[in-house]
Amino acid sequence: MNESASQFDVETCMQRLEAYIKWRSEVGGRSGAVAMRPTQENLRSILGRWARYACKNGIDPATYDETAIAQFCDEQGDIKESTHGDYRRHIRRWCERLPELERARPERLAKLIAEFRRSGYPRPDDEESKLARERFQRILESLPSLAFEDRDQLKQVWSRGKNTYGSPGQVVHLNSYLNQASSAQ
Repeated sequence: MNESASQFDVETCMQRLEAYIKWRSEVGGRSGAVAMRPTQENLRSILGRWARYACKNGIDPATYDETAIAQFCDEQGDIKESTHGDYRRHIRRWCERLPELERARPERLAKLIAEFRRSGYPRPDDEESKLARERFQRILESLPSLAFEDRDQLKQVWSRGKNTYGSPGQVVHLNSYLNQASSAQ
């Protein structure tokens, strides 16, 4: 393994790959057509293999290196010689278009933030829900030391009006489990 292999983190490369695939599904390829589900899976397979190989061998997976890519293709025993061109083409596009994705990130983030703000959050009910969640969390953390008599307090938290945690059926099951656990002590 190449000494510089540690500078290329597979997990980071795979996160970039997922961002690239999502972006390609939104903006499309050179022809403008969006990357459909089968194309996304094909990109994930080919570029994922390339990224893992490149990181393992200390190669920057986002830099087009014809020699490294040819070696990669040759070492893949399960791909046909006729498919090598497709691999090289996808890797070349990844290397060419990744900088475009990186430049587009601030715009995309701003768009998502604006969309979030238009959604009306925070709503008036959110503060009440947050307080109920914090109370529920404190009670759950104290479960190991919760006295049998305090089980009603716990039941009030997860079935409190509009702040019900789970469906009514789940609350019944939670209450049943709590009763079984408490009576066994």
